[in-house]
Amino acid sequence: MSKILNLSYEELILLNENLEKRVKELENKVKLINTEDAENSEKDYNRNLLFLSNTALKFLSFSNDDDIFLFIGKKVAELTKNAIVIVSSYNEVNHLLSVRFISGINRYLNNILQILDKNPEDIKIQVAPKFMNMLHFHEQSIYPVSGGLFQASLGQIPQNDCRQIEKLLKINGYYAMGLMKGGNLYGVVLIATKANQYIKDIKIIETFLFQASISLHRKQLENELIRSKEKAEESDRLKSAFLANMSHEIRTPMNGILGMTQLLANHDITMEQRKEYHDLINKNSETLLRLIDDIIDISKIEAGQMNILLKSFPLNTLLDQVYALLTSGSVFKSKNIELLMKKSLPNNTNIYADPDRLRQIFINLIGNALKFTDSGKVEFGYSIKGKMIEFYVQDTGIGISIEKQKVIFNRFTQADNSLTRKFGGSGLGLTISKGLVELLGGQIWLSSDLCKGSTFYFNIPYIPTLEAQKKHSQSNLPHTEYNWSDRTFLIVEDDKVSYKFLESVFSRTDAKIYHAENGLKAVELCTLHPEIDVVLMDIQLPEMNGLDATRLIKQFRKELPIIAQTANSSSEDKEKCLEAGCIDYLSKPINIKLLFGKIQHNLKK
Repeated sequence: MSKILNLSYEELILLNENLEKRVKELENKVKLINTEDAENSEKDYNRNLLFLSNTALKFLSFSNDDDIFLFIGKKVAELTKNAIVIVSSYNEVNHLLSVRFISGINRYLNNILQILDKNPEDIKIQVAPKFMNMLHFHEQSIYPVSGGLFQASLGQIPQNDCRQIEKLLKINGYYAMGLMKGGNLYGVVLIATKANQYIKDIKIIETFLFQASISLHRKQLENELIRSKEKAEESDRLKSAFLANMSHEIRTPMNGILGMTQLLANHDITMEQRKEYHDLINKNSETLLRLIDDIIDISKIEAGQMNILLKSFPLNTLLDQVYALLTSGSVFKSKNIELLMKKSLPNNTNIYADPDRLRQIFINLIGNALKFTDSGKVEFGYSIKGKMIEFYVQDTGIGISIEKQKVIFNRFTQADNSLTRKFGGSGLGLTISKGLVELLGGQIWLSSDLCKGSTFYFNIPYIPTLEAQKKHSQSNLPHTEYNWSDRTFLIVEDDKVSYKFLESVFSRTDAKIYHAENGLKAVELCTLHPEIDVVLMDIQLPEMNGLDATRLIKQFRKELPIIAQTANSSSEDKEKCLEAGCIDYLSKPINIKLLFGKIQHNLKK
């Protein structure tokens, strides 16, 4: 300071000029540096913009997920030189992460194989809810993972193995980001950095990975659209094949019925021919009726309107009935097949289920087994498996291919839909059986080998109950000539053809018949004619339905037997009739032998 004070005026001026010169030089240098920084920043910005533009366009070009995950790994590896990059895909079905890309470990691969005893690309990581929440919390951003490789692998790689790998690769930091869009996780990117290494372009990487998430999301939507389109096309194809088959299955018995009816009108035919034509009409009518029942059942199942009526019943008795029914059928008699039945419970054991639906399932499965087996055996039975009872139907028939096994229970599907198919049928039996089994609380499945045979299994909850009171079966009554000349019956039927049929049938019994065309008339006739012994009541009637008419009649004639006869054939319809006061139930078309047996049974009471 004293030196400056001792300077002359001229010297001070010169010093000031030098200082001003130095300041200007410094200002110029700062301007130059700022200009260079600005130019570098602009270059970086343009470079990053170009990078992201190119990657966005590249993502649009990929046709499958493999290419997308491979591209993600390569680009992140370029942006994080010397770091180890692991890209995994996520399976939302089993909640597993699967490695799709690894970089930076090739030199150490043999050592890693020795440590893990497997290829690192074969590692599967089970995703826990805690990790999923962490990814959601850090959505669209890279976050540090504490706890090393053990924590990064969600504790699913042994801790000692993790330490050896970290020491081998000299890793000191982990960073992760989920590939997420629309709340869906598609994969995870893990970046492992080495000593003195940091992630420079972290924002660019985050933006790039967000692009990748959008691309994976778009690809998922595309795949779903393709699957939906293929499913719709397959459904249309199957529906068309089903409708064509339905047309064939309906027209074939109808052709037989109409053809035989025309032949019966010929007065020149013999009694033997007349009986043959009559039997063919009955056979084709039963085929047509079964088809109609199947269509109604599948419609109810798909609409969620199929009701299950649980009750106690003897299981072995039901199986005996199924056995007797199928061994008396024409399909069984026309083939050299042995039908075997195996039971695991005593005959006095009852179970709690729906016997009608269980019988229907067995008839469908055993009927199919008999149809598709030319020789050998068909066996059915059951065993107790814990809290479930497992049924089976086994045959030595033609078998089912693996491809068809996957879709055999689907609606509109048959093992053979070709024009040259050997076996008839609607193809609804297995679909109906699956629906009924599931309504009963069980599952249905199969095992099959082509040309060797098939075994169908299904189970339902095993609920044993006390033995039910034995009931007399009306289905196996012997044929009897009835003389009801001292009896009076009321037929309640609005359909003229149905009434003419019943009137003609009853004419050979000499019974006196009254006819009511609606429920109101039926109530009136029961009031005016106390001599009426039995009422045959239709349910769907004009003015007043059969259920309401039954309730009114029961108010003043509690002991009068009323037998319901209706085109509604389900178990729930039967229960409604019994609840209204009917003592029995018949579904149309009426089986005369069964009808007469029920009437005679009630007249003896």
